[in-house]
Amino acid sequence: MNDQIASSRKVASKGPGETVEFYDILFDYVKKYNFPSDIRSKIDFNLLTSADVIESKLKVYNLPTVHDPSDDGSHANGYGDSLMKGPAKKKVNNSVLFSSVFTNATSETQTHHLSTERRTTSCCRLVIAKTLAREGEICLEVEPPGIGIKANAGFRSGVTLDSEKEKTLEEEITWALNTEVIVPAGCKTRADLVISEEQYDGRFRIDTIIEGSISVLTRDKKTNAVVSPVVISELQKGR
Repeated sequence: MNDQIASSRKVASKGPGETVEFYDILFDYVKKYNFPSDIRSKIDFNLLTSADVIESKLKVYNLPTVHDPSDDGSHANGYGDSLMKGPAKKKVNNSVLFSSVFTNATSETQTHHLSTERRTTSCCRLVIAKTLAREGEICLEVEPPGIGIKANAGFRSGVTLDSEKEKTLEEEITWALNTEVIVPAGCKTRADLVISEEQYDGRFRIDTIIEGSISVLTRDKKTNAVVSPVVISELQKGR
């Protein structure tokens, strides 16, 4: 299933897209099944529900998140060719948090210690372009695209989507700066604390695997009794 992600800092992306219902696909198969004509005439195809589905031998699970390369050429893990040490910089906003000027009127070099603590907030928006649902439930866990996003944006664990096709969340990061400012004799030195806000915009894919066997009970139009079960066996792995 192909999904879409926009992650880290301020992100814009397309709205939620198509949801494919598992039971709709299953019941469509049953309706097209090659029943003998006398059996088909008895079946009420309008009353097929999930209660008539036997899934004890069916296994449905998701593979780990796969991040596709972005349109700007950045790598699937969020790294660009030029840096390879941080998220792809499609858009970077630099802000000066504060400035200090140190004056050394002496004949000796001076060393000043500068320390500060700040809090920043990262915003992540996930949008699903296409997904498989079971009675409206999605159950996807999306992992961050790379260590750069995890460390810089604070999204260290996966995000779970249960029913919504779009989700926005925020993470607050507290960080500290401890450094030295060296001012030569008879000089002034200006120290700026600059924060760079980076944006990562990418696509992800989570493959849903369906394997095993499944049975659907068809019922009589008049008596509601089971007419003929449809057994789909040896399902192959697929997306």
